[in-house]
Amino acid sequence: MTDFLVVYEGDLHARVSTEDEATIDAAVRRQITTGQDELLVLTGVDGQPYKVRASRITGWTASTEDTRRFNRELDVELKQERPAWDRDD
Repeated sequence: MTDFLVVYEGDLHARVSTEDEATIDAAVRRQITTGQDELLVLTGVDGQPYKVRASRITGWTASTEDTRRFNRELDVELKQERPAWDRDD
């Protein structure tokens, strides 16, 4: 799987091209500093357009093979620790 951005829009999220990061950053900054909202047409990982207003974006993060591997390893460690949390010591 290739790298992508996860764009959060409230409780929703979408996976878009990493090439859209500068566009997202600039539009969100403009919206915060000037109040100017705009409709962004981003590229979904499936190649389809993903439309969202800058004012609706609550955050975004890059997802890379390294971050996904780290998250998988962390999930395994947390699952191994879980039984200790459930004990009534």
